[in-house]
Amino acid sequence: MRSIIKLLKHSKVFRLIFLACIMLIIIATVYRTNYTIKDYEVDYVNNLEACLVSMDLPKTHSECLIELALTEDNKAIKNILRLSKDSKLKGYAYIIKEDYAKAQEELNNVLVENHLDTEARKALIFVHMNLQEVYGVIDHCTIILENNPEDTFCLDAQGISYYLLDENEKAVQNADKSFELEPTFCHEFNIGLFQGGIGNIEETKSVIDKLITQDKTKILKCWSPIKMEIPDDKIDGFDICFLNKQKDESVCRGFAKEGWKTKLQGVEMPEPVFSM
Repeated sequence: MRSIIKLLKHSKVFRLIFLACIMLIIIATVYRTNYTIKDYEVDYVNNLEACLVSMDLPKTHSECLIELALTEDNKAIKNILRLSKDSKLKGYAYIIKEDYAKAQEELNNVLVENHLDTEARKALIFVHMNLQEVYGVIDHCTIILENNPEDTFCLDAQGISYYLLDENEKAVQNADKSFELEPTFCHEFNIGLFQGGIGNIEETKSVIDKLITQDKTKILKCWSPIKMEIPDDKIDGFDICFLNKQKDESVCRGFAKEGWKTKLQGVEMPEPVFSM
């Protein structure tokens, strides 16, 4: 402290630097106090989160910006996280940043205050999916489905979680109901995937053959246990494989070639491969 006082007395340059620092602190404090979050910043975060949080054929960050005719606005996200006291909005902003741990914390706070907030609960389910926390997905979706048994978002998320836990009968029930409500490409893919889990390999083959013919690039983009980020022009180099019910052999086919091959477990699998 004495050294600082001495410098202030005898060094003009140091005095100027010191005063400049004080001014910057004052300006930053005034800006933080007076700045009001703009409506367009709130809309940006809400709309982008709504686009990203999907369980059927999810879109990437870039695809959502294009669909919503938005430009990247990191300042809006920073302002929300720095100034907002709205935990739900901050949770959405963290989802956009893909900081799922912090998003989880904020969204949990929302549900503590209002356990009936379905939007926040779905956002939290999306977070659990990305963190691969299947029990969290199942628990929260159970609450939503008790109030709305036809909520396809939760039918999908819960079905995928059941499949990952090897509870394949439950997964098939969810997939069948979801497809009945919304007969989409990804819902049909989940039926094929989960049917393989209960040993109906022929049904799996039939569905996968049909969907690969329709649009093979979509398959790995669906929200499913094998969701992968693979460039469209690389997919032909991959095989897709499914274990039978006894898990002693698997059936595989390529994305580029028709026909299925059976392989015993323990035998070297073709590379690269997706093994179910």
